Amino acid sequence: MVDPGPDYAEVMASRAATLAVDQRRVRLSPHMTPACWDVMLYLMGRLTQSCPTSMELHRDGTEHRWVNRLLGIDQDFLLGNSGTLPQHPLAFIGKQVPVDIRLLTERDGGWCVDAELVASSFGPVAFDAGESLRLLPTDQVCCRVNWTFSDDGAGNEVKQHPTTDEGWGGLQLRIDVDHLIPLPMTGTSALLSRTRSATLADIATVPEWAGQLADAVEALPEAIAASKGVESCRVSVAAWLRSQIADAEEAVVQGESAA
Repeated sequence: MVDPGPDYAEVMASRAATLAVDQRRVRLSPHMTPACWDVMLYLMGRLTQSCPTSMELHRDGTEHRWVNRLLGIDQDFLLGNSGTLPQHPLAFIGKQVPVDIRLLTERDGGWCVDAELVASSFGPVAFDAGESLRLLPTDQVCCRVNWTFSDDGAGNEVKQHPTTDEGWGGLQLRIDVDHLIPLPMTGTSALLSRTRSATLADIATVPEWAGQLADAVEALPEAIAASKGVESCRVSVAAWLRSQIADAEEAVVQGESAA
């Protein structure tokens, strides 16, 4: 869920830089402060599970000590006392995890985002819960995975198709992994979102991956293809991927013949 990964320091530096230049990416409602403390402690616990040699969380009543050796952090704080942290608890933990954080409240039959920190370079601050998220139970940890194609670094859906065959390789597969979590102290629902992307050219270097993706986009029902915004390009994407597989197979045959 929050595994730091080998590029942790680089990712955290990028997130901090993004937050520094765009204040709209952090939104806090005063009544959500207890939930912000709740999600901070929850994520600290998950980090210690993922990286026990580099992360430590010590508790003694309301007194806590948080150690993140990968970022050089050693912080004592009192639970609920914002003056004992260098910044708001949501901002403090949001710069130490590779996920975007939204704290949700159910109102009028839907989700309302009452606090959020969105530092991903892919996604805008605007949020749409989507029908699948509304159907998830709120009393247990749930996970959903969504994917689409993007033709720019911001992760937006494909608006303009490549004009050359080679151009399809620059198209990106964007994958969003969301975890919906009931926080232990307040019961607030937290949505943690992590986004990754890879170009089709990168995917095509592994023929098994290219074949699997081509099968997936061809088999999508029309309604789902439309909801993902891939209905206009999926035939071309599948054809390009299969052409790369064919080229790789031909290169292997030629190599064997030459040997």
